[in-house]
Amino acid sequence: DKAFADFKIADVLMILYRLIWDEFCGWFLEAVKPSEGKMAPSSLETVKSHFEELLRMLHPFMPFITEELWQLLTEGEEDRTICTAAYPAKRDWSEEAVQKFENTREAITLIRAQRSQKGMSPKEALDVTYSGDAHFCEDILSKLANLQSLNAVSSSPEGMSSIRVKQMEFYLDLG
Repeated sequence: DKAFADFKIADVLMILYRLIWDEFCGWFLEAVKPSEGKMAPSSLETVKSHFEELLRMLHPFMPFITEELWQLLTEGEEDRTICTAAYPAKRDWSEEAVQKFENTREAITLIRAQRSQKGMSPKEALDVTYSGDAHFCEDILSKLANLQSLNAVSSSPEGMSSIRVKQMEFYLDLG
């Protein structure tokens, strides 16, 4: 909103690009993608709703492409066009939820880096323990970091690689 208000159109486009490519495609879709089988209808509706919001934000810059995608998403709903759809209103997000996801993302990134440094395949499941308050999304961490187990401990285990995210310490059994 600030970049729009300041007429910094290139900044708006870069923010939208990062939002769509990095946040929506890179993190959100990977987090909600089912491990096997079909996605739950409620999850699919949430994904669709967020995608429609992204299309409405992108529409002023790419009207023909966004209209075509909008029509495919709203098939069967006559006289519905993105041209008359309201621009998404600003929302207040829970700071706690945002911080919890940021911690999760940082832990996933660091675990993947540790794996890569040790020459381990991302497909090889890891056993991870952690100490400190569990201020992260356990299910997303387990899924995106490919963890076999994730357990809390009170003291640091011997002979394990460790990473630190805020006040949490993660111990990786890299064999």
